[in-house]
Amino acid sequence: ALFLGGTANIDANAALWALSSLLHALPDIATPDARLPVALDLLARHGLSRASLAAPGSARAALVRDQLATLRGEMQGAQGVVSTRTLALRVRMRADDWLIGQALRAPDPLAHVATRSDPRRLRGLYFAWSEARAATRGR
Repeated sequence: ALFLGGTANIDANAALWALSSLLHALPDIATPDARLPVALDLLARHGLSRASLAAPGSARAALVRDQLATLRGEMQGAQGVVSTRTLALRVRMRADDWLIGQALRAPDPLAHVATRSDPRRLRGLYFAWSEARAATRGR
């Protein structure tokens, strides 16, 4: 069960879990002592320092949007690798994609990720049901 009968691409699945972890660690950028889940070149591109991330503003929002777009692109790339995935991973990727899409449209994307990192019960149930159904159909 761990290796899904040899049909799983362990590297692609591990990358998806790592990318999801980076997404859910993103609200920590406002905490000075936490690990920084953003590349340093992204900070430089937006002219921000670690200390300036604590205050909301247009530069921080732009940085977060860039990070979200990068995460979404990497997730889509890893999902494009042929692999059998567990239902938990499939649901997590679906919920993460939904969260990124919502956050990209929000005025303060960091606050959106921080307050809505877990899908609401009915939405999570729907994601699980639709992914289980897709898995039984072989998609």
